[in-house]
Amino acid sequence: MKHIIIILFFIPCSFICQEKKTFNLLFNAGLAPAQIHGDNYSGFHKLGFIGGIGVDTKINDKLSTSLLFWFI
Repeated sequence: MKHIIIILFFIPCSFICQEKKTFNLLFNAGLAPAQIHGDNYSGFHKLGFIGGIGVDTKINDKLSTSLLFWFI
């Protein structure tokens, strides 16, 4: 049942996105507050790094969608 729902979701999306076939590559980077435990740098109020990559596509003039993977 779970696989059928996933397939039924992606079939309409694939037909919508086939028309223009435009995907944009996205890169993201930044800093985030972190608490580090277990080494000499441990403690509160430290900075951690965030990075991500993803794609987005425009479905029509008012609707777009994106998929991002963040690494913290």
